[in-house]
Amino acid sequence: MEIFRELSIGGVEKDILIQRLIDAGVQFNKYAPILFENPLFSPSSKIQKVELVKLKFADLNLDNVCSYQEIVNQASMLGLKLYFLFFDTGSVALGQVI
Repeated sequence: MEIFRELSIGGVEKDILIQRLIDAGVQFNKYAPILFENPLFSPSSKIQKVELVKLKFADLNLDNVCSYQEIVNQASMLGLKLYFLFFDTGSVALGQVI
């Protein structure tokens, strides 16, 4: 597995996170305020380091036809967790907490 990016996640309060997103030029759709105001949206105060890895579908040793849950289960067996991080390529990432 190739580690292609390391991230730190968490460690900031909601209002600071929102301000950082605004400062970074992130544009919000009309649903963003609803998400941010939801009591379930609570950024973690604990900072976690995450390594994002690149792998091919074949690296998961699954059949060509499989369910989403089978992908998640196999990734978990490899010590990976699926993170929904969208990049300019439209892809999601698998990562491992370090």
